[in-house]
Amino acid sequence: MKPGTKLLEGKIAKQMKVSRTPIREALRELAAEGFVKISLNPGVVVSNSSVEDVQEVLQIRGVLEGLAARLATKIISEEEIKELEKYQKQMEYYTK
Repeated sequence: MKPGTKLLEGKIAKQMKVSRTPIREALRELAAEGFVKISLNPGVVVSNSSVEDVQEVLQIRGVLEGLAARLATKIISEEEIKELEKYQKQMEYYTK
């Protein structure tokens, strides 16, 4: 999306056929990573991010998620592994 594009929570939720809650949470995460700006007026707007900015964020995120996964393997239970496998199958289903 082009920088300055206004994102409408309700419209996105309708397009994706989900409630507004996960859209709101996703927009908060995008704001934390600098991809959108949230304000009272005009609302949520796409930030001016370069390809290099996006690559840098994804690289850092990949390293942190890998570390989190390694640390989790030391304390995770069988029940939690089964729950994660369930979520993975759901993600594969929705990706298709």
